[in-house]
Amino acid sequence: EAAKRGSVYMGIWMSVLWALEEASATCKHGCTTCSKWDEAVAYYTGSIVGPDSNSLINGRFLYSLANELCKEFRTCGSRSRDLIGNSYVNIRVFQFFTEGQGELYAKLCDEAMLTKRAITSIMAVPLIQGTLRLAYDIGVRGIRTIESNGEGAAFAASILPLIHDCNSHDAWILYLNMRVASLGLDYAAVRAALEKNYHCLKISCGEVGGYYDVENEMYFVGAEPCQDRRLSRGAIAAIVIVTFTVLMICICLCCCTSQPSNVGLHEEGVELPKVNGEGEGDGIVLEDVATDISAREIT
Repeated sequence: EAAKRGSVYMGIWMSVLWALEEASATCKHGCTTCSKWDEAVAYYTGSIVGPDSNSLINGRFLYSLANELCKEFRTCGSRSRDLIGNSYVNIRVFQFFTEGQGELYAKLCDEAMLTKRAITSIMAVPLIQGTLRLAYDIGVRGIRTIESNGEGAAFAASILPLIHDCNSHDAWILYLNMRVASLGLDYAAVRAALEKNYHCLKISCGEVGGYYDVENEMYFVGAEPCQDRRLSRGAIAAIVIVTFTVLMICICLCCCTSQPSNVGLHEEGVELPKVNGEGEGDGIVLEDVATDISAREIT
């Protein structure tokens, strides 16, 4: 089971990335046919589903895997909220395929590289969904069979390098729990190890969804969609207030330190006369004081 699933989840997945890399590398020299980019589309889709980018025919490659898992995680449709239709992942992947092809023809190499990275990110979603599903089935529902162990290990192994690139500790947790020889599986630990790296992988909780119980029309307990970390309005307001306060304090300090000092005029017994008719020294101006000070220093 691990070998059969792994050939698609790991081998074909990497073949898609290899073809995308090859296509991007030829961008500077001009992409006349962009055959490598087309090859990536072929690897992703397979031949069974046909030429329609919205096909719902069951195949064997990544395109069909995304459609299979979107029904179990309620991530079908263009809004990633439905249980039927083409998966959100496939819709986005083919949008990127089309954009990338146009960028290669136009020799927009930097843009094509960004599109390739976007495809890589969204292609990780079905691998995460499969890992979460098997982790829940084995660790929570107690469905531990040779097939489920093998498939779970294949899913985890396919996403493991991406997680390791983000956080090696989380990758180690994933490996210990999902390997075939694992004696126990902590679903909560697996879920946390994956979710902590969504931002690094440039995917969202909404794109991954939650493990959905179709029969009872609800998410499995503990397998609901996570929430993307966003600042609340109150937190944003607090940041603005604190920033404004600190800025005003800095301005006040700058103004205070920039005031002229009279300390030097009182050194060595020199007194500053009154100016503008106040007290003794009426009519004496500051120029006279400066001249007097200079004369004393000379003597």
